Amino acid sequence: MKRRKKERFLIRRMYFPQVKDLPVINKLMNQLSGKKRRLALMKAHQVYVPAFVDEAMYIYVAQDRKFKTEPMVGIAAIYFVQTLNGLKSGIEDVVVDKKYRGLGLGKKLVRALIGAAKRKKAKYIDLTSNPKRVEANALYQKLGFKKRETNVYRLELAS
Repeated sequence: MKRRKKERFLIRRMYFPQVKDLPVINKLMNQLSGKKRRLALMKAHQVYVPAFVDEAMYIYVAQDRKFKTEPMVGIAAIYFVQTLNGLKSGIEDVVVDKKYRGLGLGKKLVRALIGAAKRKKAKYIDLTSNPKRVEANALYQKLGFKKRETNVYRLELAS
């Protein structure tokens, strides 16, 4: 009997980050935003952990099984909102480490998020993406997302 080769990358839901994960999450979020925001460990805990403990937020990570020291190489999140019109969802913060781009990890992460939305029976998934992120926008379209013509508004409440 032939043994099946183990995939190098694992995509899984992360329920709670370990302390060692916080600097990696911060690095990935910096790559996504283009900002260099180095958070102290306690501040990173205050910023990132609430998303993990929020029952309406599912966070998936891509892990490289080859490296034990820093296995997280990508992260993506989906949130769920129950409205009067049904359960809706939205994808946020999809990012793969620069060194690992082009390996299909973004696609695997987004597919995991789509699977979660289907299991929860969400009506649809919304997402926004900066037009400058050409590869990301192409990926979303390949996965069936349609560009919507709509006005997006934001009211800044805190700095």
